[in-house]
Amino acid sequence: MNNVSTESAKHNAPSNPTIGPAPEGVPGGALAQKLGKQSLGKLIFLVALSVVLSSFTPFFMLAPTPLALAFLLFGPLKTAVVSVLFVAAVGVLIFQTGLSFVSAGVFFLSLLYGAVVFAIIKRQINPANAVLKYGIGLFGLIAGTAGIVVWSSGISIKTYLLEVVKTGIEEIKSNAEYAQLVAKGGEEIRALQDMLQDPNGIVRELLQWSPSVLFVTTVISLWISLFLILRNAAAWKMLRPYPFNIQALIDFKGPDWLLSVLIVGLALAAGGDYVAGEWLQVVGINLLYAVGVFYFFQGIGVFLALLTSLKIVGFFRSIVVVFTIFSAWKIVALVGLFDNWFNFRKFFKKNNEEGDIV
Repeated sequence: MNNVSTESAKHNAPSNPTIGPAPEGVPGGALAQKLGKQSLGKLIFLVALSVVLSSFTPFFMLAPTPLALAFLLFGPLKTAVVSVLFVAAVGVLIFQTGLSFVSAGVFFLSLLYGAVVFAIIKRQINPANAVLKYGIGLFGLIAGTAGIVVWSSGISIKTYLLEVVKTGIEEIKSNAEYAQLVAKGGEEIRALQDMLQDPNGIVRELLQWSPSVLFVTTVISLWISLFLILRNAAAWKMLRPYPFNIQALIDFKGPDWLLSVLIVGLALAAGGDYVAGEWLQVVGINLLYAVGVFYFFQGIGVFLALLTSLKIVGFFRSIVVVFTIFSAWKIVALVGLFDNWFNFRKFFKKNNEEGDIV
């Protein structure tokens, strides 16, 4: 348990019919020749696809994947140049049409994620280790940069959020659907009305839980990006040899020190308010959510192993996985936690012909 993944930490990736082991290394000259053969139109399409995904909230976590694929197929220089041109074009659109800066910010972060995924594969780092180490590093970089920007701007983040929340509340109240819901009544509607009457309370909640929300979003985005890239390794593995496959990512297992952080978080969440007030309790709960995302990954690995042992494959398997993730994610995280002591996978009958990963 000292390694992030006892099985996947091996340099040779476990067998998986969906994505086989990486090919032999490609010499530098041959790699440059193969990269040169790639179509510029394909590169533009991948970058443009990332721009589009960055503009739609339900799909923004998928935006790094096309850029990561572009880095792998075309190299960092061409991808960076085309991406900068797109950023400039988006910037012009923003200033001329008054569009939101959010999409441009998401695209910039997607470019960062794509570069990180490229670095992980180029350096041949175990993907399970990478999610832990690079996830924490990305969170520190994003949070630190955001802090510097806020501090240098001289704008109070609380004041800014309060204005945003008040504007959002006015938009909700002016919506015809909201008026219909209020007319129907009910306990949930009354609770919503009470919440909308207290914009300061909403801002306080946002500030309290923003660290864990940012951390979880950062790590999950990296995991999804790696998952999709490894899932489609056939598109790039001839150019970028990589000794791990998707099973190495699925076989995530948390290190011992993660349990120590969990214990500290539990202690602060349970008794922090008695020691130093509510703020210390909030720190503890944020720690629990941050650590919990890694045990969630571990629990997903156990759950997928269970589905494989039950020979649940295909589209039905995907439905079961998606439903479980959204409806029972806390249980999945608990399973991942207890897997450190019980090693649930050993109870599942090994199936040599594994089904779909998801």
